[in-house]
Amino acid sequence: MVEPIFLINSLIATQFYPKQGGVTVLKKIGLTYNVINNYESITEEDLELYIENEYDPFDISVPEDRERYIAALYKFRNEINRDGSNFIYGERNKPILENTDIKKHFETGQDKLIWSLLETLKNDI
Repeated sequence: MVEPIFLINSLIATQFYPKQGGVTVLKKIGLTYNVINNYESITEEDLELYIENEYDPFDISVPEDRERYIAALYKFRNEINRDGSNFIYGERNKPILENTDIKKHFETGQDKLIWSLLETLKNDI
């Protein structure tokens, strides 16, 4: 009897846990899954989803924008100019330089999870 109660309690906690931007934990898991599952559709244009002073985290016109951005960083990590003209999350204080470890600058656990999953699942790319 303890297992079903634990499962129900866990689902309730993940569904109603305070979250940034009003997205539930279960929704974030779904977004992460979709981006990993549709990795082939990630394009270099997805690197432009975060541009300083233009990004609105509550704009839902681009579904999975943050998740697609992280996947694009991973997918095109070797093609990104590392001369200081590109910035992680579009933030000027986070330039992508020759020695920049991109994942070190991630702000959320979800971003780190996406990168780690891609490292594990897409290591042949």
